[in-house]
Amino acid sequence: MLEAARIDGTSRLQTLRLIVLPVAGPALATLSTVLFLFTWNEFLLALILVPDNASVQTVPLALSFFSGAARSSDPAVTAAAAVLVALPVLLAYTFLQRRLISGLTEGAVK
Repeated sequence: MLEAARIDGTSRLQTLRLIVLPVAGPALATLSTVLFLFTWNEFLLALILVPDNASVQTVPLALSFFSGAARSSDPAVTAAAAVLVALPVLLAYTFLQRRLISGLTEGAVK
């Protein structure tokens, strides 16, 4: 496809914009979704690197500190906070579900 576009007279930028990006779109969407999920759920690395600085903590780490070390806080409040933590991930998956599935099955179908 790249050679055919080059023979047709497209520049490198046009080839990237018209050929490469549309073909790589589902894979890039899948990669971004998975990378977002991994970054959002990062716990151990954030616990090691930034345990004291609350402004740069990941959300699961902040939820862990929110629930308290003694785990004696109200479980309903902790459960509500956990739902709020999971909500952006669920929304992202809901909106990107079709792209995610098409990106995962792109190489499996001839």
